[in-house]
Amino acid sequence: MTPAEVIAFGQARHGDEWKGKLADETGWSWWAFNRISKGGEVSPKLAKALKNLPKKGAKT
Repeated sequence: MTPAEVIAFGQARHGDEWKGKLADETGWSWWAFNRISKGGEVSPKLAKALKNLPKKGAKT
């Protein structure tokens, strides 16, 4: 995933508060998402964590 894809995914899922809410969902730090929003690279582990999230609204 590219930084732009992560940002689009987060904003579609959570709106303007996407960094903190994705951090809560994935267990990754808010700082990781803040770094990505400033153009940092997306690690393969983080990309996998995002792709494995259940669809929004899905019951787990």
